[in-house]
Formats: sequence, C-alpha cells, structure tokens
Amino acid sequence: MFWSGWILLVLFLAYFITGYGMTKGLFDKELATMWHQEYLPVPAIIIFVIHSLLGARILLRRHQLHKSKSIQYLTILIFLVILIVLLYFQFS
Repeated sequence: MFWSGWILLVLFLAYFITGYGMTKGLFDKELATMWHQEYLPVPAIIIFVIHSLLGARILLRRHQLHKSKSIQYLTILIFLVILIVLLYFQFS
C-alpha cells in the first residue's frame, strides 16, 4: 500500500500542475492539456482503485474477515465495478 500512495500523490500533483498550466499559462497550454486529458486520467484511476483495494484488504484483515472466500470475491467484484464505472465516465 505504501508504493500506491506515493504514486497516487505524484499523479495528483501532476494533475494540479497541468490544470494550472492549462488555465493560468504556467507553461505550454497544448502540452498541459494533452497531459491532463490524455495521459494522466487512466493511470490515476487505476492506481486510485488499487490503493483503495489495498486499504480495504488491510481493514478486512484487521477484523479477521479476510479468511472468508465470499468476502474476498465480493471485495474484488466491488472494486472491479468501481474501476469499470470510473473508466466509463472517463471515456464517455
């Protein structure tokens, strides 16, 4: 979980910087727009879902619920649905 949080932090900082680059003209507007709209969204969504899934796994282990296969499958299903919905919103 440690690595996913740092990657997520870097991606969101890049989001903020490119957003300011698009609106405030900090650097080339076309370059900022390309990075902000094309390159950053999908990795940020995937790492966000992975980071959340790892946090949920720690929570399940803390409460001794990780031994149940049905809870494991349900958790994976929920996060796959979240990933698909977020990617759908990104590309629609």
